[in-house]
Amino acid sequence: MRTSITRLLAALLILIAAVGAFAQKEDPESRIRGLDLEAARAIQAKDEHAIAKFFAKDSVTNNPRNGLTLG
Repeated sequence: MRTSITRLLAALLILIAAVGAFAQKEDPESRIRGLDLEAARAIQAKDEHAIAKFFAKDSVTNNPRNGLTLG
């Protein structure tokens, strides 16, 4: 009897761990699109603090003047 309960508990723990490992809280594409939108809003608002969290100090981007913006 005791081994049956132990096996049942072990099986339940494995099942719970497997479900938790494969469950995704948010679709990765939705997350990326949301971050892209946040970055665009920060740029439009000229919020340097918010922009800094999206771009590395050594990043290179294209600017509207047909040139490159460093950092």
